Amino acid sequence: MPAVAPFHGELHCFWKDMSFTAIASATELPCTSVPLGLSKEGLPLGLQIITTPGNDHLSLAVAAALEDKFGGWVSPSPIIV
Repeated sequence: MPAVAPFHGELHCFWKDMSFTAIASATELPCTSVPLGLSKEGLPLGLQIITTPGNDHLSLAVAAALEDKFGGWVSPSPIIV
């Protein structure tokens, strides 16, 4: 989705935004989700890397590079786990 996640109890259904992920799922293209940290509002941000069939290794390599560059997963909670 090209937007941050809605808060609990809020339903945001933008069909035009959902088409990005629907196309990748329907065509069975290799995809890798990569966490990129937190938005300025403190919400988790991520990106989905989509490649052509047979190029799983490429989406994983791009995801690893982005994770290294942006810091990867960050806990949205101030509680240290």
